[in-house]
Amino acid sequence: MKRTIWMLLTALALTACDKEDNEGAMPADGRIEIVTGVEALTRAPQLDDTGAGNFRTGDTFTLTVSSNGKSVQKDYTVGSTTLYWQGLGIEGDKVTFAGCYPNHGGADASTFEFDVRSALDADLLLAPAVEVPKGAKSVAMPFRHAMHKLVVKYVADDTYATRVLSGISTTLHAHTVCMVDLSKGNVAESSAKTPADYTAKNGENVSWLVVPQNRDGVKLTVTLDGQSREFTLPETTVEGQPLTTLDGGKMLSVTLRVSKNGITLERTTIGKWEDQGSIDGEIEI
Repeated sequence: MKRTIWMLLTALALTACDKEDNEGAMPADGRIEIVTGVEALTRAPQLDDTGAGNFRTGDTFTLTVSSNGKSVQKDYTVGSTTLYWQGLGIEGDKVTFAGCYPNHGGADASTFEFDVRSALDADLLLAPAVEVPKGAKSVAMPFRHAMHKLVVKYVADDTYATRVLSGISTTLHAHTVCMVDLSKGNVAESSAKTPADYTAKNGENVSWLVVPQNRDGVKLTVTLDGQSREFTLPETTVEGQPLTTLDGGKMLSVTLRVSKNGITLERTTIGKWEDQGSIDGEIEI
């Protein structure tokens, strides 16, 4: 099931201004008001362990409004920014709204490169462009996780393996950079590049946020008791579904069974963010 963060833009007219500066002066039927939950205790969206949640007052995201080939970008702060149709300077009868969180500052470029390893917040949230007639009263914007979540879990089938699970180290090798299209609110197709090692992680349950990319470029290196083995993802899931890509907004969970005889890839599933399937295989150390 898809997990989304919903933003509701209630609108009739247009420009961004601060609520404190305009309170009492704005026409009652001219505002684009963002309605969202504000229960988080931090300056970031409140997300549960499934990746669902909402924004809080003070969160800022990039809002891109487009029409007839022209785009306007606004820094939208929940709870203090108000938009009016007449202030956007957009022509055309149909207008699209797209969002990006965290806020992407800098030049008003329609695209930018996202490096998941160096980003301050790797959990990039994008609201795909939605089209509404100019002057619409409301715009619903579902924000979705742009990256793929790759989880590796180890289980033991004997006393020896249970004792050493905490000493397992896993390294992920995959593409680390992609192109984000702000006007479309998505990761550009086939834009993954710059293969490199993600941060190695220790323990029996580890995970990474990964740039959406083809399956065949992804590799896991498992190290246990001074020995290392590599694992690549298979072409199909246990259910027989093709596994060609690691898609944004989905979670791939790889379960490896550890015993004295080696490590067996017991099961791989994609769930919580969005189901995709499961796979089996084997890797020995």
